[in-house]
Amino acid sequence: MKRIRQTSLQFREGTSDKVYEVDLCEVGPDRFVVNFRFGRRGANLQDGTKTPLPVGRKEADKVYDALVREKTTKGYTESAGAPDPTPAFEVPLVRVEDLDDPRHQQLVKMLAGTARGWTRDPEKLVWRAGELRVRGAATSMVGLLQGATARRQWHVCRALLRLGENAVLPVLGHQAASGGDHVRSMASHAILTLASPADAEPFRTQLAATVPPAARAAFEAGNLAELVQQSALTPDLADRLYLMATEATRPALVALLGRIRFGHPTMLAVRRVYQAAEARSDGEVWGALARRIEFEKPAIRHIVRRRSGGLEGAWSTGTRKWFRRRVWRTLSRAGSAGMHDDYTALAAGLLGAFTTEDPLERHWALGHVLYGSAQGFRANQRRLTWTLGAVATSWGAAVREEAFPALWDAHPERLARLLSHSPVARIHRFACRALRANRPAWSRIAIHDLIAWFASPIPETAEFAAEVALTRYDPRNPDLVLVMALLGCPHAAARDVAAGWVRGNPGPFLRDTGFVVGMVLNREPRTRRLALEILGAATFPRERSVEIVDAVIAAAVAANDDSATERLRDAAAVLVSAFSAELHALPLDLVARLIAHPVAGAAELGAKALLGHVVPPRELPDELLAAAMTSPHAVVRGIGIRLYGELPDAVLAERFRVLLALVTSDLPDVRAASRAVVGRLSSANPGFGVVFLRALWPLMCREGAEGMHADVVSLVRTELRALLPRVDASQVFQALRATETLVQELGGELLRTNVEPGALGPEQLAILASSDVLGVRRTAWVLLEARVDQVRQAPDCVLPLVDARWQDSRQFAFRFITEVVGPEHLGPAVTIAVCDSVRPDVQAFGRSLVTHLFDAADGPRYLQQLAQHPDPSMQLYATAWLEQHAAADPTRLEALAPFLAAVLQRPNRAKAAKARVFAFLARESLRDEASARIVARLLVPLSMSAARTYREAAIGTLTAIHAAFPQVPVALVVVPPEVRGAV
Repeated sequence: MKRIRQTSLQFREGTSDKVYEVDLCEVGPDRFVVNFRFGRRGANLQDGTKTPLPVGRKEADKVYDALVREKTTKGYTESAGAPDPTPAFEVPLVRVEDLDDPRHQQLVKMLAGTARGWTRDPEKLVWRAGELRVRGAATSMVGLLQGATARRQWHVCRALLRLGENAVLPVLGHQAASGGDHVRSMASHAILTLASPADAEPFRTQLAATVPPAARAAFEAGNLAELVQQSALTPDLADRLYLMATEATRPALVALLGRIRFGHPTMLAVRRVYQAAEARSDGEVWGALARRIEFEKPAIRHIVRRRSGGLEGAWSTGTRKWFRRRVWRTLSRAGSAGMHDDYTALAAGLLGAFTTEDPLERHWALGHVLYGSAQGFRANQRRLTWTLGAVATSWGAAVREEAFPALWDAHPERLARLLSHSPVARIHRFACRALRANRPAWSRIAIHDLIAWFASPIPETAEFAAEVALTRYDPRNPDLVLVMALLGCPHAAARDVAAGWVRGNPGPFLRDTGFVVGMVLNREPRTRRLALEILGAATFPRERSVEIVDAVIAAAVAANDDSATERLRDAAAVLVSAFSAELHALPLDLVARLIAHPVAGAAELGAKALLGHVVPPRELPDELLAAAMTSPHAVVRGIGIRLYGELPDAVLAERFRVLLALVTSDLPDVRAASRAVVGRLSSANPGFGVVFLRALWPLMCREGAEGMHADVVSLVRTELRALLPRVDASQVFQALRATETLVQELGGELLRTNVEPGALGPEQLAILASSDVLGVRRTAWVLLEARVDQVRQAPDCVLPLVDARWQDSRQFAFRFITEVVGPEHLGPAVTIAVCDSVRPDVQAFGRSLVTHLFDAADGPRYLQQLAQHPDPSMQLYATAWLEQHAAADPTRLEALAPFLAAVLQRPNRAKAAKARVFAFLARESLRDEASARIVARLLVPLSMSAARTYREAAIGTLTAIHAAFPQVPVALVVVPPEVRGAV
């Protein structure tokens, strides 16, 4: 239908404001109709026609002019301020009889006014025609825009969107520019849907410019926290974000819809986006909202409307129930009308929105989509719940349980996408059954979807992928991508079949470099072994070989985690076997880059390229060898040491310090790998061995990593054993003083063979008596008993022996001194040194020596030095000499003051020692004023803080001092007897 003429009339008188519109439209070759609309301005206009049946042009012009004259004679005038005329457009005419569906024919007639129908509510006609995508209805719909209300304009724009006629784009542009918010929104969605990509992009850019910069930046960057705020996400902003969304930003849009608040006022934004997505059959956006509609709990029970028309709450129980019904009603009507594209697009979007955490049994629409035709499906229309009785559970069952199965057969690509992206096993079961029942569609499934199926976490999907892939193979023209997908799938049977294809006719596969590299680096170990088998027997041109090696090396360089290590190790085996010449000719800078790679597999590949490289080891850069030998990866270190060992002996002898670092390394594998090199060089050049052992010896005797001493001692005992006789006495003693028992044992063995007994003095023997090795200690004991005269001449040499770490050595020392050497040969200095030990048994032995050797002349010396000992037992021992060696001597009393204070202030210990000290101080305090002052200084603090018994003793002594020497301060107030009696 094409509009030829239009006249807009108006009538204004008093409160009356009416409009009358007359259209002359062409409905076919020389077939015209005259339609009219009338009513109050701004209200819904009533429709009518003057030509129930189409007439010729001449007759139509007469009817048109007569109708206009009739209205003008009644006072109507042409609208001076009428809205801009609808832009011209032209839609190919479609004859009613050319429409196959009788419903479509009737709708076209009713819209054209040539058949009776919903003439009082044209929006219903427009909506239904748009839902069914009726061809030929666009012209009649556009004719309804003149003087239409915002509601009718919105319905017409929505219907034009669904009709798909891009000829109406000028009309939609006019509506987008002049309509209200809702009309402008739907017209904009229609423009983006109908326009070509080249025309749609400038319009989308224009829309994006109207979005606040902060919101646009947050949306494009995926920062949605600000957008989901109640005050920020207005309906207009949400709709414009939807309009400006591209393929890159659609994930952000879907994520935003998953977080938007269902409540006033953001629910208005949800409604507008939902309506637009439903009209566009945008399954992804519509499905995201449809899923939330089911699971989002209502904020209130009922909607409460204020007098002002605002909403107190917009997501109520009733609203949610209405939306739940609408979701399935939209799907059901599309399915019942046979609109396979609309139904499957929306249903696939709904299914794809679910996650494994969603309670699928609660979703009203989901139950119908998955089980609508199952015999055990029961739906409660009032409560909007559903249950399942006996249904087929096998994935391979031929029964179809979903609603409208024929519609899914028309769009197998949407089922394939569900299998590629959905994580829900129940949805996978539905899609597998539907595709299994539609075998002719298997040939149209995209290869990238098949590959995604193979990687599915659901085993049944991977098995189904193998079934489909096997039917797609053409041996005359094999699909390399498909075969590679089979070789990499986790399904063993499918891999075996694909491997058989490659073994049976490897030519077509080996001619493709990408396929060869894909086998070499495949995630499946069996496929990598297949590559080793096939490529080991194949011959490639030089250029192809270099290309394959370069591709594998590039993949190794790009590896970013250790998960690639096993693949790269197998790839290295393939390159060494089939492309060794190309591998061993890699540039050294690339090899160095691989060796320094943090991923073990890549570093090992670089090391294997270096092993057998065209550049001989003696010409390799030192830094490259060092990088290999110090690599954090054991295999690389081993290869580096092996290459280092291939250097000429003269070069290795000059670099013996490198070998020292290797044999004492913290890494066990490095120490093990370097032993052979040391053994070979020592055998060939004893001089090198002597120098090496002399440098190694102090490293062996110091602290090191766990296991280092055992490995080095083993190296010395085996590879360097012939050089042990050259170890001198100083080195033996260095080993004996080491902290590691293994090194001490080696020193003990060499003590008997490499050291003359006469060369050892008593001091050295006493030190050896503390060795951790029992044999060394026993040897020291025997040699000491043969040097009694030397010990007597220098008795202090026994001190290390007396204070040895091992009890057996200390017991030997006690017996050796008392029975062999004689205590009288030690003297006071050595005896006091023995008492200074912190070991209780040595202290006891020292006290016995003092008792045995005590001489009155040495008493003051013993008292002065033993009083400095911190041990209470030694202090008690020293207090026994106070009366004899400290009495009547203020100078000595002053020197002993710290010792006496320490005894008196020790809490809850040394009772006997304290009694001795108090008695001694009481006597000394009365000898003279100097002694009284020293004693008073010691007892004043004690009189204020000690326990009662000692406090009373201190006060008694201080009182006596005050009575004898009043001038000595005692910090006490002594009350005279007469005063005490008065008190």
